[in-house]
Amino acid sequence: MRTRHVVRMTRLLALALLTSIALAACGGFPATTAPAAGGKIKIGFLYVGPTDDYGYNYAADQGRLYLQKTLGDKVETVSAENVPEDANAERVMEQMINNGATIIFPTSYGHFKPAVNESKKHTNVDFWHQGGLAPD
Repeated sequence: MRTRHVVRMTRLLALALLTSIALAACGGFPATTAPAAGGKIKIGFLYVGPTDDYGYNYAADQGRLYLQKTLGDKVETVSAENVPEDANAERVMEQMINNGATIIFPTSYGHFKPAVNESKKHTNVDFWHQGGLAPD
């Protein structure tokens, strides 16, 4: 059973995702984020746990699924579950980028620092940390 919190998180993530795609389509992101003519924007998602936890990971993945369903002809999403909050997160993001992802959503607070490290190496990739705040 979904709680109001999960539904709210799903809607907020879906709104953020749709906004990012709209910005990409309008040229709001660097040219490398926009897809090649007729191509799709590839978006990667990292989850610290399983997406069937009916909690934070579940809500984030519901947003990803909504995005894929709504804009499936414009986007391709890839995801990784159970990604530790350490250098493994950097490795997973590197793999996604090497496979064409130009937008990455590191959804865990512990994925923030690895995402910052990756963003310094890949200035042509947009990183949208779901927590929205830099941890101490």
